[in-house]
Amino acid sequence: MMNSQQPRGIDDEDMERAIKAYSGSGDFLKKIIQGETRKKVENYLDRDAAMMANLMEPDYFGVPLEVRNANKFMSSYTGKDYSDPEFIKNFLIISNYNKGIK
Repeated sequence: MMNSQQPRGIDDEDMERAIKAYSGSGDFLKKIIQGETRKKVENYLDRDAAMMANLMEPDYFGVPLEVRNANKFMSSYTGKDYSDPEFIKNFLIISNYNKGIK
């Protein structure tokens, strides 16, 4: 049974086992560093690092950065001058990408 003082995911049996394992005559820190806890922490950190790597470098379905930047420009373009060189450059980038031209 869980109580409000316990972290989520830890039941009474696990809590009792942890108290028995880490109390008494043993060296608490040594048990953590050498034991099962270290493996769990390392697994968590590895998984967390992998998730962060995915967040930092999203795939965007393989769309190149140049095309994404051109899309950003075009979506915020409010000028009515379609002969603007920046507009034409970004239009051609998007158009060529959609045609399959790199």
